[in-house]
Amino acid sequence: MERAYLRLGGWPGDGRSWEPWDVPLDEAMDRIAHGFNGAVSYLEASPRQAATTEVFRAEITALGETRLRELGDPYEIYGDPWWDDPNMRAEGEFPPWQD
Repeated sequence: MERAYLRLGGWPGDGRSWEPWDVPLDEAMDRIAHGFNGAVSYLEASPRQAATTEVFRAEITALGETRLRELGDPYEIYGDPWWDDPNMRAEGEFPPWQD
């Protein structure tokens, strides 16, 4: 499903390749919130599960790339919220998260 900036999708039961979801936005959000294809739901996930589980993946569209360039890199602007966790920190040299 493509919504201007993003194309939402996930993995079929075999988990080998990403596929876009051709479903209404409400259904896609339900899959993310409540889990899909055996993946933990974001509403019930622990902080570690939420950081390491991929219930869905969003593919950025050309329009999304343009908007992202306009807004700037959030890691450069706000820092990395997981800077002190070697298993979850962003790749690159980013400062600690700032509100």
